[in-house]
Amino acid sequence: MPRWIRESAHLFSSPLRGCGRCGWVIFLLVFSLPGFADESWADLRSQLRELAGVHGFVIQRLHLVEPEPARGASGDLREQLAALLEGYSYVVSEGAGGRIQRVELLARAEEGLDVPHTGASVHSVTTTRRGSHHQVQAVLTGPSALPLATPLIVDTGASTVVLPTSMIHSLGFSPEKLRSTWAGTANGKVAAKAGRLASVSIDSVVVYDVPVVFIADERLGKNKLLGMSFLSAFRFTIDDANNQIILMAE
Repeated sequence: MPRWIRESAHLFSSPLRGCGRCGWVIFLLVFSLPGFADESWADLRSQLRELAGVHGFVIQRLHLVEPEPARGASGDLREQLAALLEGYSYVVSEGAGGRIQRVELLARAEEGLDVPHTGASVHSVTTTRRGSHHQVQAVLTGPSALPLATPLIVDTGASTVVLPTSMIHSLGFSPEKLRSTWAGTANGKVAAKAGRLASVSIDSVVVYDVPVVFIADERLGKNKLLGMSFLSAFRFTIDDANNQIILMAE
């Protein structure tokens, strides 16, 4: 931090919660002085790292941010994150009082996914809890075109929707037309079958042509996973305090 900012910070007394006595003053200077971002931050990664430090949250997988110049951002913390992470998929985890505790970067946002929504760019879905995990009621449509309702565990670590092989026929798939592949699990690689669901919907939010992987029932137990082949169509927040997942359409 330039010396003149460190010295001027002591002249003010408007605190930012969780950031110390001079946090708010420095924050305003960062985003309002022309050219300050270029002088203070070499790139977008440095800018995000600084924002996390000022507001007291953890930012994970920062290496996924591609080398690029710092960006302009203003407004409250969520608005700043939206501006700085435009073009990326990420998860925001909240604690008590809605305070942001963790931001996990996932990947560059996928383009071209058709995501209808009900007249608003933000949709809140109530979840149930299975231990520390969030579960949603989803409707899956396969080649049979018959909707099948089933609970899915929200899992940002799964690259696709993951279902047990016992659901192959009920969704209308022919096993011989599914692609043989391998899936990585906590217990190592397992044989799997890969295909594409016609659609996956949660409440009135729908994503079409969604990759799916089928794994033997005994490997999954009773787990069915809502992975990133659905979630990456959105920027989303997992709200532990209120048991919600908030989907923000790109």
